[in-house]
Amino acid sequence: MDSQGLNVLVVEDEISIRNLMEMEFQDLGYNTMAVGTIADAVKIVEDKSGNTELDICILDLKLPDGDGLSLLQRIKQHLPHVPVILMTGHGNKSTVLEALKKGAYDYIEKPFSISNDLFPVVHRAAAARRLQKENTSLNEQILHQSKLAALGELSATVLHDIRGPLSLIQVVCDDINDELSSQGNITSDMASRHLMQIRKACDRIRKLGDHLRNYARQDKNESMESKSLDLILEDSLFLVQQKVRQNRIKVSKQIDKNAEGMSIRCFPNKFEQVVMNLLSNACDAMSSCDKRELSVLARCEGEIVFIDVRDTGTGIPKELQEKIFENFFTTKPKGEGTGLGLSIVRNIVREHGGDLILSSEPGTGTTFTIRLPISKSEEEGESASGSAHPTAAA
Repeated sequence: MDSQGLNVLVVEDEISIRNLMEMEFQDLGYNTMAVGTIADAVKIVEDKSGNTELDICILDLKLPDGDGLSLLQRIKQHLPHVPVILMTGHGNKSTVLEALKKGAYDYIEKPFSISNDLFPVVHRAAAARRLQKENTSLNEQILHQSKLAALGELSATVLHDIRGPLSLIQVVCDDINDELSSQGNITSDMASRHLMQIRKACDRIRKLGDHLRNYARQDKNESMESKSLDLILEDSLFLVQQKVRQNRIKVSKQIDKNAEGMSIRCFPNKFEQVVMNLLSNACDAMSSCDKRELSVLARCEGEIVFIDVRDTGTGIPKELQEKIFENFFTTKPKGEGTGLGLSIVRNIVREHGGDLILSSEPGTGTTFTIRLPISKSEEEGESASGSAHPTAAA
């Protein structure tokens, strides 16, 4: 088993067992961190410096400062794809079952043999983790290639929108030139007014350039952060402006009162591409329809935030709705789609701890709904500070 480079966290309060496990895993080539409390484990799990990427967690269900179930939930909240292996004494079957339902990878009963009992489970988890990382890397490459392929369309959008501020700058320069030609000078008030117009136009051009640069960059080293839900929707709609204009689509964006001011804890570039992809597909679905209306609705219900992308397109036949998320499946004509889009889009949403839901009526239209849980820690923290703006997070 190739364990080189994989990082293992061991959480065990008995020093002798902890030290032995740390030594054994290091001998096998794992990078091992060993702690004895939930508090110390949380510091590693929630470390935002990016210095350590955890690959496998092994934890005892009974710890001096709490039970392992609470730590399992914290790990799954921050690192949903990291396999968690539990160590438990006899008589904890119901707790183990609950832990497995909450996302634990497997469990080992104490007393156990590290080499005969624990290693085989860890090696399976390591193989799954490596496969997962390779799949993530391939998905990132596909995503980046799809971005590059779309840059031609995006550049048309940027070129269209850049004409306005450039024309304004040209008009202001002509006004200044005319004033100098006729008066021989220009007043400070007029100069200040002209400079303000030029600055606004330059800011607009800079923002357009930022959109293009951010969209084209690779997501590999992107870290999770909070980004305004409203800004995500605005930026995503900007990226499909060309299709909207080309197909003469009426667009509406709405954020319900209960979701106003909300932020999404996400990988911003990845999540923005998810929304943009759904918007782009919606535009394509309406290209041959008489009624062309695209609506985006953000809403919050209980502990869940929803983003609905609804179109009035041709809809998806019932027999195809089960296949729509399969790799390489596409309803588009040959040469117009890779069939990878919705599969990868759903994987990204699930990477954020959510899901992507399809609702479609042939001949009427389609709605794709992004469903994300609201982070409890963020919600409680902001509630304590008096803020009414929760954060949705993985």
